[in-house]
Amino acid sequence: MRSTTSTPSPDQPGGSTTTFLATAILVAGGVVLAALAQIWALRLGVRKNLYVSGLGADGEPTAAAFNAALLAVALGGLALAILSEIVASRPRAGSKRMVTTRRPLVTPPVLIVVSSVCFVFASRVPCSYGCPVPGSDAFLAQDALHITAAVAGFVWACLAMISAVCQAEFRVTRVGSAIAMAVVALSAGLGGLLSLSGRHGDIGSWMEFVATTIALLWLVGYCVAEAPWPTRRRRSR
Repeated sequence: MRSTTSTPSPDQPGGSTTTFLATAILVAGGVVLAALAQIWALRLGVRKNLYVSGLGADGEPTAAAFNAALLAVALGGLALAILSEIVASRPRAGSKRMVTTRRPLVTPPVLIVVSSVCFVFASRVPCSYGCPVPGSDAFLAQDALHITAAVAGFVWACLAMISAVCQAEFRVTRVGSAIAMAVVALSAGLGGLLSLSGRHGDIGSWMEFVATTIALLWLVGYCVAEAPWPTRRRRSR
């Protein structure tokens, strides 16, 4: 008998399209993690107490490197979101999800796109030297713009995590998203309150770095976990 071999179609696990998407997600995730490592290297190289945005403030020696790293994070997150949305909108081999199932208009990747755009803006409009808090005499319009963009970016990221709790394909992703959302919201919220109060700024700044780190690790972990890896079977809806 003549033997035949089947070649996976581009849409099947192992196909060219799914392989490309999975590889592209890994590359974008690597960019985000490399930028996060750069941010931590800058923070550990500074002896004075600084919040995350303070590393990129006008006049700081770390400003150029930090704002470049923040831009890389934002663009990497934007790429991850777009790729993940493409993945989520495609029918999967081994899935019982029907093509007729309508996807929600608001999905985690869509919310990540909005968050990433906010951080792109924040990286281009840094705060003034010292990142003065609202209400102080040194507080400028650029500080208001930067803080608004940065806070909005965190809020949209938390909303993306909440959305992932409800919509993620795998249970481990949903549970991880719930934990990450709680830690990020608590750390960022308390860090921000300590910053505004002017007390315990050293604790508040480290809490903000923790929130940033967890948020970016979640971003990469979520997108990689939801990627179309070969031989993976999807859960039914």
